[in-house]
Amino acid sequence: MSYAYKDTLIPSIQYFNTWGSNEANYWGNSTGVPNSSGIKAELAFVPFGKTNSFSRFYNVRLALQCTVYNKFNGASAGASGNNTLLLLLQLDGAAW
Repeated sequence: MSYAYKDTLIPSIQYFNTWGSNEANYWGNSTGVPNSSGIKAELAFVPFGKTNSFSRFYNVRLALQCTVYNKFNGASAGASGNNTLLLLLQLDGAAW
């Protein structure tokens, strides 16, 4: 779920749940399954690229993204050790 406030601040939240067959050789982990679940949250800031910006042809997107696992590769114990916090910078320019 996302909401864009004035096309500038964009908070998002997502629940994810992945699963697959039990094949340790294929997945390459101790549990043999890829089952993972958790929540991903992001706050993005998009200052330009709107019709009233100084330039609609260039855009910048800065985001802070956090992924929190409650299950990773089929195991709940130690899943939080795979949590991530990312700072993202995206630069776009329009094609002429």
